[in-house]
Amino acid sequence: MNHINMVDRWFIHQNKVLRELETITGKQGISFFQYEVLVHFVNEEFSTISDLGEALEISKSSMSRALKILQSKKLIKKVYGTEEDQRRVVIVPTDEAKKAIEEIELEISKLNIADEL
Repeated sequence: MNHINMVDRWFIHQNKVLRELETITGKQGISFFQYEVLVHFVNEEFSTISDLGEALEISKSSMSRALKILQSKKLIKKVYGTEEDQRRVVIVPTDEAKKAIEEIELEISKLNIADEL
């Protein structure tokens, strides 16, 4: 098999997996990207918007849109100001967010993604 065919197969597989993930997260009313943002905050890997944006290598505007949607769905709360820095905005996931992530992760665990590679 030549390299172009391998890349084509990989690309087709990645698109299939992404569609399946979008379907799963869509049941909770969010996109896979929004899920990725949310899961990082729930796992307390990042507490600020700028830290997560840098880690995911996404623009501030993309991060802002994702956070607005998550906030409108009551999956996060923004807390303004901390003891260290009153200008800092900290993202706090809600209990609903934790429940949604548990349900999404249960569905994802049922996929046989690795088996298809």
